[in-house]
Amino acid sequence: MESFWAYRNVRHFDWHLATFAHLKYKGILYILLSSLTYAAVNLCVKYLQHIPTHEIVFFRSAISLVISIVWIQRLKIPFFGHNRKWLMIRGFAGMSALFLFFLTIKEMPLASATTIQYISPIFTVLLATQLMKEKVRPIQWLLFLLAFIGVLMIKGFDDRISYLYLGVRNCVGFHFWNRI
Repeated sequence: MESFWAYRNVRHFDWHLATFAHLKYKGILYILLSSLTYAAVNLCVKYLQHIPTHEIVFFRSAISLVISIVWIQRLKIPFFGHNRKWLMIRGFAGMSALFLFFLTIKEMPLASATTIQYISPIFTVLLATQLMKEKVRPIQWLLFLLAFIGVLMIKGFDDRISYLYLGVRNCVGFHFWNRI
């Protein structure tokens, strides 16, 4: 194949430049599609108040299972991996986190629930410092504090969010999922 710069014809050059640009922005397109899909799922969960949370989690997980089975078979990877114990623990933690997040979406305003979801790394680090003796730099603590202050500001604008619900939900669910 000829070099990219070997083409003298402007039309060919534009075609190759467009192809290169397509590859450059492919990741950005996937990120945007992923964000749009997650937002659509969260919106559907919010407006499915009449369906119990565990049923929504079941059907969402069933769809993910089908997609995962197809993908795993396509890549010829062992279905249960090499460490079944941790796979099962991670599956249980993921199911718990998904259940608690969907419950949060149903009980809180959608914008607040989604924003609060993003503080899970703070609790993950707190657990990691205690359980795994991870070291955290002082600048990281400052940034965690700023993130938490932002969440408290959001809580301050919405009286429907209780501190107890906020803390329990975050400690139980997302942190185990993020660390396993």
